[in-house]
Amino acid sequence: MKPKRVADKYINVRAIKEYADTHNISFRKALHEVLGIVVDEIKQFEYSDLIYENVVRYAETQNSFTVDMLQDTFDIGFARAMRLIDKLKENGFIQEKSGVYYPFSDRYKS
Repeated sequence: MKPKRVADKYINVRAIKEYADTHNISFRKALHEVLGIVVDEIKQFEYSDLIYENVVRYAETQNSFTVDMLQDTFDIGFARAMRLIDKLKENGFIQEKSGVYYPFSDRYKS
């Protein structure tokens, strides 16, 4: 049985069934518990991305940039680039206009 990919993590249905049997709970409850663990791991990764500080410096030095530019500069995939961009927006480093990202500064007016 092939594992299913959920949010960048593999979920093995057989392992979830075994977890449910071991803990004497329903498959649905076991799936919910396992997915909760996966979500926690993803949230922890977002806050501890090793290149985040470099991306912040990059964003501050650019007049504008796109997801593709971030991917090419740091040799990362689309999903990771978007997580980093979301974090930059959340922390107030950048703003978006039509798929282009700009650092917050006096030079850029909406």
